[in-house]
Amino acid sequence: MHSIPKPSKAEKDAARYAEHKILLDALWQQWLETGREPDKREVKNLPQILEVFGSLPKALRFLRSQKDDAILETASKLRQDDLLVYFALGLFEKRKAYRHLEPSLKRDIKAFFADYGIVQRAATELLFQIAQPEQIEKACSDAASRGLGWYIDNESLQLHTSLVEQLPPILRIYIGCGAALYGDITSADLVKIHIRSGKLTLMRFDDFLGKPLPKMIHRVKIFIPSTRLSAI
Repeated sequence: MHSIPKPSKAEKDAARYAEHKILLDALWQQWLETGREPDKREVKNLPQILEVFGSLPKALRFLRSQKDDAILETASKLRQDDLLVYFALGLFEKRKAYRHLEPSLKRDIKAFFADYGIVQRAATELLFQIAQPEQIEKACSDAASRGLGWYIDNESLQLHTSLVEQLPPILRIYIGCGAALYGDITSADLVKIHIRSGKLTLMRFDDFLGKPLPKMIHRVKIFIPSTRLSAI
């Protein structure tokens, strides 16, 4: 008789993952959302994880062994970008003392930037870059290469407002500066970033998604450097 070969470690791990798939998938999703290892105080199903793996670090190590690190790197970069945009736009308000920040935000700062001063300096530098047309042009070209909007070389980038969150951080900040005056930009259909003039145009149409040739019913131009506003 031939002995049945013992399963390999990879096979055992795959079987273990399949057994606890719902638990691990929830933890993985949270990891991707935070862009960093979630803290035990943030994990809702911690008791079940401890029961199965003994500790959260062990569960995270096992989960990482079953996933592609490139996915985590992408999630980390996206979260860093979100933080830079958040703090850059927050510079228009009174700066909050570190002790008054939400605990999860403090963990983000520690994980991605080491300390509060570093992220504030990085956000300030990025905010100043919106006044540099060459930086705006580079970001617009990059966005267009990823299929985000209609790009006219060295002139403008136009896109649907639902795509704004996918833009490079500098463009999200550029648009965010306009939104600080205009309000919620999702009330418009299209946004147009003017590369050289420092302007932002927001356009609203009559049933933009439902009609083949919708009629423009409102257009607002915002001059970013001085936040001057004109409605047409």
